[in-house]
Amino acid sequence: MKNLKALSIALSILLGFFAQLSRAEECPARKSSIYFIAENDIGFSDRYYTNGLKLTYLSPSDDWLLNKLQFKFLRLLNSDKSAQTTQSLSLGQDMYVSYDIDDTNPPMTDRPYAGWLYITDGTHIATKNTLDSFAITIGVVGEISGAEYTQKRYHEFINVDRPMGWDTQLKNEPAFTISLNHSERVFEHSLSDNFRTDFICSAGANLGTVSTEGIVKGLWRFGFNMPYSFDAARIEFSSSQQVEYAMQNRPDWHAYIYAGFVGKAVGYNMFLDGNVLRKYDRSVDKEWLVGELNFGASLRYKDFYVSYSWCVRSKEYKTQRGGVQYFSALMIGGTF
Repeated sequence: MKNLKALSIALSILLGFFAQLSRAEECPARKSSIYFIAENDIGFSDRYYTNGLKLTYLSPSDDWLLNKLQFKFLRLLNSDKSAQTTQSLSLGQDMYVSYDIDDTNPPMTDRPYAGWLYITDGTHIATKNTLDSFAITIGVVGEISGAEYTQKRYHEFINVDRPMGWDTQLKNEPAFTISLNHSERVFEHSLSDNFRTDFICSAGANLGTVSTEGIVKGLWRFGFNMPYSFDAARIEFSSSQQVEYAMQNRPDWHAYIYAGFVGKAVGYNMFLDGNVLRKYDRSVDKEWLVGELNFGASLRYKDFYVSYSWCVRSKEYKTQRGGVQYFSALMIGGTF
């Protein structure tokens, strides 16, 4: 009897703990958030798109002066009065290298070295099942992007081969891209009060001197207390990661897995086609259609969250060696 009584008490305590953990609390006001994404090909290779860093601040409002016209445009696409508005401001840096970083003069058929330092101002309108995003990205390519310095210092720190081909990188030049993206939750099924699955389709375009392309995406998710968000943990021009439709009752935690695909029809890519405003001899014959698969997981407890994504991308140019490209993305952040 004593053992049974002790077991009953322990079970009550355990059930009480999980009830508290999954308790939904009132969220009368949405919170601001900040997140950081790091993409790297560590563990897979040290070539092509080798590193990306992006820091983003999200504000649940529409009052930034720079965004007035952007929101007016988005409201032409989404006039739902119950929709929630979010603004984003991002700072990022990407770096691209050739197949062999030990080569001081990579072949002309190899991908050019390139660095890209940028800021992105984004606007987002979300309902429970849709998200429309509009973003303007401006920045610089070339030596002034600081990518050469970042990679060399990092390689020295971790004591690996020093990249030798940066003298051949794209020349200094300002660059921009305007991005528009629409996402829609086309399927949702609840298995219990807190356990569900959904599928999200997206279509968008980037237009500018950095990138001109059309994009389609699909994302399947499965898990507990999933937020009404729309994107995987990836660096993209739209800066729509972690933008979500906030429900009145928000659980203290979420945990889910996902799998997705991205398809791109590429018209122009500065990091393959070379400079626009300055003479630059290196370019490669790019693939017009590029595909990507990604698999990942997302966890959150109260105001802190972390997501991880593993990605496989098809060849981006015809003379690319090594077949597909592998890399991973880690996103961490919180609300306040």
